[in-house]
Amino acid sequence: MAFNIDDMKFHNHPLNRFFQINEKQHTIQNTVKKFINAKRNDIHSTDNDEKQQYPSSHIDTSFESMMADSSIIRPDDIACLQACDICIEDYPPIVYKKKSSDDCGPVCECANSCTRMSIEEIDKIYGHGSSQQTDKGDLLYTFTCLESTNKLILHMANLNIDNTSISIVNSSSNSRPVFHSWSYDEYNQFMIMNFMANFQPSITYTVHIAYSATIDRDLQGLYLSDYTDANGVSRTLLVSHMEPTFARTALPCVDEPARKAIFHIAVNHDPSYEVWTNGEFEHSDVLNDGGITSYFTPTLNMSTFLLALIVAPKSDFACRPYRFISSKNIKSRICGRIGILPQLTYADEVAYQSLNFFNQYFDIDYALPKIEHFAVPDFAGGGMENYGLIIYSEAGLLFDENKGSTSQQRGVTVLVAHEIAHQWFGNLVSPTWWGELWLKEGFADYMETVAADFIEPSWKQDDLFVIEKMFPFMEADSLPTSRPISIDFTSSNDIFLMFDTITYSKGAAFIRMMNMFLGRETFQHGIRNYLKAFSYDSATQEDLWQHLTKASNNAIDVERIMNGWTRQAGYPVIDINRIYTQDSQDLHQQTANNVLITQQPFSLFPSTATQKTWWIPFKYFDQKSFNLSNESPVIWLNNTSTYLSITTSDSNWILANPYYLSIYRVKYDQENFLRILNQLQTNHTHIPNINRGALIDDTFALSRAFLTNVTDAYRLISYLENERDFVPWTAALSVMDQQELLLGDHEIVPEVQRYFLRLIMPLYNSMGWVPINQSTDWRLAFLQPKILKSVCYYGYRECIDTAKTMYRQWYSNPVQNPIPSSLRSIVYCIAAREGSYEEFRFLWNHLEHEAEPLETINLLRGLACTRDRSQIIWLLNQHLSNNSVIREQYSVRSIPNIAGLRDSNQITWIWIQENWEQLFSKWGKTGSGLSRIIQSVTSRFVTVRQLNEFKAFADSIVDKGSVYRQFQLSLDNINASVIWNRENIAAISSFLRSTNGSSAVNRCLPSTIIPLRYDVYVKLHLNMTEDTDRSVPGGQLSIHINITCATDRIFLRKRSIIIREPIEVIGEIVMNETTYDRDNDFHILIFSRILSANTQIILKLNFLGQLNNDMHEFNISSTVIP
Repeated sequence: MAFNIDDMKFHNHPLNRFFQINEKQHTIQNTVKKFINAKRNDIHSTDNDEKQQYPSSHIDTSFESMMADSSIIRPDDIACLQACDICIEDYPPIVYKKKSSDDCGPVCECANSCTRMSIEEIDKIYGHGSSQQTDKGDLLYTFTCLESTNKLILHMANLNIDNTSISIVNSSSNSRPVFHSWSYDEYNQFMIMNFMANFQPSITYTVHIAYSATIDRDLQGLYLSDYTDANGVSRTLLVSHMEPTFARTALPCVDEPARKAIFHIAVNHDPSYEVWTNGEFEHSDVLNDGGITSYFTPTLNMSTFLLALIVAPKSDFACRPYRFISSKNIKSRICGRIGILPQLTYADEVAYQSLNFFNQYFDIDYALPKIEHFAVPDFAGGGMENYGLIIYSEAGLLFDENKGSTSQQRGVTVLVAHEIAHQWFGNLVSPTWWGELWLKEGFADYMETVAADFIEPSWKQDDLFVIEKMFPFMEADSLPTSRPISIDFTSSNDIFLMFDTITYSKGAAFIRMMNMFLGRETFQHGIRNYLKAFSYDSATQEDLWQHLTKASNNAIDVERIMNGWTRQAGYPVIDINRIYTQDSQDLHQQTANNVLITQQPFSLFPSTATQKTWWIPFKYFDQKSFNLSNESPVIWLNNTSTYLSITTSDSNWILANPYYLSIYRVKYDQENFLRILNQLQTNHTHIPNINRGALIDDTFALSRAFLTNVTDAYRLISYLENERDFVPWTAALSVMDQQELLLGDHEIVPEVQRYFLRLIMPLYNSMGWVPINQSTDWRLAFLQPKILKSVCYYGYRECIDTAKTMYRQWYSNPVQNPIPSSLRSIVYCIAAREGSYEEFRFLWNHLEHEAEPLETINLLRGLACTRDRSQIIWLLNQHLSNNSVIREQYSVRSIPNIAGLRDSNQITWIWIQENWEQLFSKWGKTGSGLSRIIQSVTSRFVTVRQLNEFKAFADSIVDKGSVYRQFQLSLDNINASVIWNRENIAAISSFLRSTNGSSAVNRCLPSTIIPLRYDVYVKLHLNMTEDTDRSVPGGQLSIHINITCATDRIFLRKRSIIIREPIEVIGEIVMNETTYDRDNDFHILIFSRILSANTQIILKLNFLGQLNNDMHEFNISSTVIP
């Protein structure tokens, strides 16, 4: 397989990045380039740059000399050239004629007309705006025929095939079938080649195919990545990302994970560039034109999705020195831009330690002589595990040991460990089909935890695993439209849908569960044998079950247990009901008592639950037995109900699932739940931190499924005022965020936030803003940014003022940023949210010139917090701008950040609908980018109106591409939120009233609007001769209103007043209905859509009142005149 990269010339010029598509177009691009530069007065010694960049054989020196005086180039010339560039000959054109009728020379013989073009149009076609380039490839595909056929089928997408090149060039027999024709199956992306004779079984053939391909900046297949070099010049490199099905866009191939092959790779390239690929560099040949062909050692037998290629300038990219893994002679090193190599030191150490660890853990040495970790400016996702050449986004590998944050260090550790774990799970042994993707991604997600525990034991990764992987996927897996982790499918769209939290996190949780119920040694022995049995091959989950069962000496039937978990969607909830003694005198006695345990599928829609069951490895403990729970035997539950005998006294609590052994939620009877609450309030440390976190997450989840009262969940977390541990606090902050989403714009939101703030304040006061030394208290340092973010978000003034002070210190001295890296995104967010256009522009200006990936992410997170409608729309539009400073890899995370915030949610929703075609074109056909955007924007949809609006939009889209499942999930989630909102608001209000000791949650008007001016006209109708009740004030009222927080309703206070319909609204908004809350004297106006922050409207209404002699408000008074 040969890639001809010599056809791609990376130009140094700061305004224009040209590729030489072919020799015929080289001259016109030269001409256009000179013209654009001349017009912009930005020559920068272009001729010299070209001679250095392009081989001399590609330059016509006489033409270069003629063009040195760029003043002779006119727009008409360029227009003429553009009109007939399709028929350019191999010799230079004559460019001084204006029109084709004047005979522009041989170059324009086929042009009927010439049209004038603006500089911008020319640049878009030939210069900076041009995003697509091409390469050429030569494929020699060797295969063995299994059955007689005259067809050869390969995957292929978006390739231009040279039909004359297709031929059988080698055969292990004398038979060489002659190529006849080929057709294309667009649905399956099959290139079906027909031959004039049959291929014969057991015979090996080699087919030759020459082709060309378009190379874009879409982060798929072979793609281009731009960066700025040390001199501020824009440069380009070539990168690859083939997973899952993009190898077929780089070469015709059998693009399925089980169909492994050996690849021989050669690359033609410019001598100023270096090539990295799966194999080691072997040798190179110098071509006649000065170019180089680099040859590499053959790959291992591997899947196509593991193909890797990087072609980058030698002047800007290099590698750290090789490190040798023990006595194995395996070389490991880190590569990237020269300027960031010092910040890759930590990643280098993690890579070295992880490879050593896995070599020993799996008892199988890494299969290649070298492993390189390469950081590139643009990459979709964190990393890709290509054999021999793992490619990462720069942001994933960078860590400055002097100023880097705790989360950055841990992120680098788990990412590198994850990709190295793939060298065994995914590379050495691949899943047979994408439907069992969890066999590689789930294993890598779990093994990263095991390796990180080895590298940094103080992190206690298993604690973090539960709250960061298990809790999040359990929420996603609670809907009727959730899917089994192992599925059968054929659609290419479904392949991309497999890369989700179910595959990664649930798959990792399965593996952790098997490790725990089998025991570490048995589990390790089983996976070692599995890897050895299927090395350089593919496997199914049944193959894994077989080896794990055998490792247990057939004592545990893993297939029987695990098939229910992998073939069914969702997970169970178990209901523990203790049967207490009737004699209160026996409460403290240690006698045998019964417990009834029932299981059912957990669902946010209980009415849709089925009678599915799982084999559940069950354990329980009480205050005295927790330390012995590891040694206690597993009790297997499979029936819908089971009785157990326990020895825990009635006065003591019991808790299930120690260390979160298995994947299920637990509901306790009310008596046991009250005992747990009491324990948390008196001494919460008697319950392990993982189970404290589980209690919080489970109880709020149960309330969402109507299996317990929401007030139980709110009562449970009241103990947090005394909590200091990372695990329960992370779980608590997550459910607080979820409650804030579920409550939408309801009037009780401020009071709920005040309750949460009260719980957080003791920890905030003890922690403050001073950065915590991560070497002495790593977990608290990891928790600090989460706490500060929440306290500021809930409106605590001291927190906000501290953030603003830190921001002003930076603002006054922009060259030196004193804000700790772990706190920057919080400070930037407060500045954008609380500040003006000046603060927003300051952040944007820094983003435009920021080269550090991690700081870029901080700035984007900060900018997302603006409340200004025009700034929100402008920022969203920058993500779709052709020349935006926001890289593609950041856009699919930045847009969801904006969409998920209260002030920008509805604005983003409108923007998504208006820009759907462009969004879908970029991220909706493959990958999960658009799904992430839809999930985020709909996370705040909790009303029937929003449900209907989203459903109408979804129904209007015919082709949903890879987003179709997210539409289903979002509809389910909105439905669940609507139901929960309707059923639980009153209970939460009642709880908050009891907590505050007041008769109402908040009798103040919601603070979503500010009245700017009242225009009042009052006319009094006095009737002093009859009953005073007939004395009526009437009038007209105009209220000028500014919206301070996005809302679809306005609250007015009224009592003993009749408001006459209709109410006139000035401001391009329609009012749907009005309601009256008699208890709070609220007259509520509900509009047809959300009013965004800083919108101004005018309400005009007519009213009638009533005059009484009660000495309140307007009142009537009478006197007798003598």
